[in-house]
Amino acid sequence: MAAASDGQGYWLVASDGGVFSFGDARFDGSAGGSHLNAPIVGMAATSDGQGYWLVASDGGVFSFGDARFDGSAGGSHPNAPIVGMAATSDGQGYWLVASDGGVFSFGDAPFRASASGNVPPESPIVAIASGPGAGSKANVAGDFTVPVLPSGPVYGHGSVGFDISYPQCGMSYPIRSAVAVVGVNDGSAFTANPCFSDEATWAGPNLSAYLNLNSPVGSNAERWSEGPDGNCAQGDAACRSFNYGYNAARWSISFLHDAGFKTRMWWLDIETSNYWSSDTAANDRVIAGALDAIRQSGGAAAIYSTDYQWEQIAGTFVPGVPAWYATGVATFFPRNWCAPTSFAGGPVELVQGQAGHFDGAYSC
Repeated sequence: MAAASDGQGYWLVASDGGVFSFGDARFDGSAGGSHLNAPIVGMAATSDGQGYWLVASDGGVFSFGDARFDGSAGGSHPNAPIVGMAATSDGQGYWLVASDGGVFSFGDAPFRASASGNVPPESPIVAIASGPGAGSKANVAGDFTVPVLPSGPVYGHGSVGFDISYPQCGMSYPIRSAVAVVGVNDGSAFTANPCFSDEATWAGPNLSAYLNLNSPVGSNAERWSEGPDGNCAQGDAACRSFNYGYNAARWSISFLHDAGFKTRMWWLDIETSNYWSSDTAANDRVIAGALDAIRQSGGAAAIYSTDYQWEQIAGTFVPGVPAWYATGVATFFPRNWCAPTSFAGGPVELVQGQAGHFDGAYSC
């Protein structure tokens, strides 16, 4: 249900899209006579009470009256069903929330964070509420101050395999292995590995993917000027960096899904060989934006780097996620690099070492 802004009326919505209005709440239509792909699970009213939105469990959004349609999650295939929505105070945007804590923002509703990855399965999220004032935050109930890390490694303890990407295009791939990591990009953000589909097919059901990150670069301002941190003002490095990281990860996620694949884990490739700003705080925002995009999509995220490279790029930033440690050497004892904590805060889950013509991977 939703209430009129003056408190003198309200609407009820049924799972078939039927809307019932009471008091001074104006009826502006319903989805009751429409064929719905999924049941309606929530609604929100515009600030002037002259319209409302309905949302279905698959993320589809229906607008009525003066409620402006600003997009939906219907084509995003949320990892968990949508359970509710809330509108910004100016009525120019809205948030959707999924049962796993994933938050989807549209219009002028800013995306600040989500609880995806931190919600125990036995206690799913059931609703979302907008904050007071300009609608600058969305609140979900629960204590998410301590990140919930994956319960065990992505691959079985002691499993071995390889990671491949664009440098292996046109080469013979290594034998199919228990550990198989494939790069989505062609070395930098917003680029595509031309051999990704072939390499992901090589990986089979063991596929996990990594994406390349870097600081905002190039003349294509649409990659950072707009995003979940809003419309960035000139010189606002923090805003631009967060939007860039978020949009870069969303691009890679869409690329993988459009190719018809699923990944066990998203590894963020953080290396000094790519372009990074001398401002580590801005770099941290790039990484945070990418992590939020992955969590919002319902995926799990971790970091590929080394202690030295991470310090050079991210400073003292500790996002609290697992790590994939790049040793840069051939070793018979990759387990020596396994550890319960890492530069990223979480455990070292994968160790990379040279394995002939390929990079080998060992699962801790």
